[in-house]
Amino acid sequence: MAFPTVQTTGASSATATTHTVTLPATINSGDLLFIAFTCGGGSGTTVTWDNSTAGTWTEVANNTQGTNTRGVLLSKVATGTEDSAALSITLSVAAQV
Repeated sequence: MAFPTVQTTGASSATATTHTVTLPATINSGDLLFIAFTCGGGSGTTVTWDNSTAGTWTEVANNTQGTNTRGVLLSKVATGTEDSAALSITLSVAAQV
């Protein structure tokens, strides 16, 4: 049995409405992928993502910590075509991630 591994992590100090998550260079068909995304803005921020460049992602969780922080968890089962794909995530207000 293969054990889960963290393939990549990242952060951005840029205050912006659009942020890009670059997926790992090697993704196999059937891999379970997660993106844990945390941003400023809290309850006043909505988060959307582009399902056309890195396949269709499902929102697993979307929670706030007051007015300061929002956390979103996305997942998908890989088709094997996601290698190094860039997923664009858009915020309703400019914030750091």
